[in-house]
Amino acid sequence: MNWSLDASIHYLNHGAFGACPEEIMQHYREWQNRLELSPLRFILRELDPLIDESRAALAAFTGAEPDGLVLVPNATHGVNTVLKSIPFKPGDEVLITNHIYNACRNTLFHIRQSAAITVREVVVPFPGTTPEAVYDAVVEAITPATRLVMLDHITSPTALRFPVEAIVAELNRRGIESLIDGAHAPGSIPLNIGAIAPTYYTGNCHKWMCLPKQCAFLWVDAVHRQQMVPLAISHAWGPDVSFARRFHWQGTSDLSAALCIPHAINLIGSQMPGGWDEWMEHNRQLALLGRQILCQTLEIPSPCPPEMIASMAAVPLPLAPRPVVLGYNTTDQLQEDLWANHAIEVPVFQWPDARHLLLRIAAQNYNTKEQWHLLASALSHHLHH
Repeated sequence: MNWSLDASIHYLNHGAFGACPEEIMQHYREWQNRLELSPLRFILRELDPLIDESRAALAAFTGAEPDGLVLVPNATHGVNTVLKSIPFKPGDEVLITNHIYNACRNTLFHIRQSAAITVREVVVPFPGTTPEAVYDAVVEAITPATRLVMLDHITSPTALRFPVEAIVAELNRRGIESLIDGAHAPGSIPLNIGAIAPTYYTGNCHKWMCLPKQCAFLWVDAVHRQQMVPLAISHAWGPDVSFARRFHWQGTSDLSAALCIPHAINLIGSQMPGGWDEWMEHNRQLALLGRQILCQTLEIPSPCPPEMIASMAAVPLPLAPRPVVLGYNTTDQLQEDLWANHAIEVPVFQWPDARHLLLRIAAQNYNTKEQWHLLASALSHHLHH
């Protein structure tokens, strides 16, 4: 399978914005061409059943009830939709952890300004955490005021797989709502939303499912679907309009990426004899190998047990933070040095409170053991100069 990546770059950051194989990109362009050939015919007469086919394929892939699944541009969009739809009352408490994705934290802080909610951040240490420690930290932080617990399925800066199954089960027992940010989960780990049984779940398809950008989903349990309001209300609206239909049309948009879902699921699932399970386990083992090489070269203890690793791994660096480079997000200068001097694209995070540096690798089918050694050598050079 060929990837649409610049071969001169060592791309170790699939977890950021994903990457798309050429076969899927070709399929994507075909849908765009079909749209532009006759926009009115395609959008008004042909699109609806095609979108329903994509939703059905995605629901089967993620173990989700189809009627509760809608397409959104990205997981941040899904989180915003849920948080802006919940009828919070003054004094309601939302629990998050210090591993939360920054865009989601910002959304909560915005809502706090008008809804008078309380946002409590549970500290989960890294390095040195375990699934049991995550569970205990979250559950012990629950109070009678807790309305919602918002958790990453796989965290962004620390690349930890949180035990959401056990936590959600306890939240359900207590009657507390859960919002799972699964941005990195679909295509990275076997996913069964029905078995997890969260209140809300959102995930990206453009990351580990390798679809084009602007392709993600939101799933909501049956009890809470009617209260969900799309960020853009359009023609399909009213008490008798289904949850899926309300989210289908949010103004004119190009849904070509979403139409590629069935093709992408089948294509990647056919690459290895064991299908998607083998594909995901291959990437997981590659991530564990990369972490092992980095930890051995830099003499760093493994920061978490292997069961918390999916397709990404983060390691703490024995290096003081350096001045940040300002842009869409602040990045440490080390990230820019690796890019400029070694053509290595890999994220470096300041964690936490700019007291430590974390480097996160992402393992996709196109990555190699040799790239891990190259990164380890480059980091060793920086640490000793």
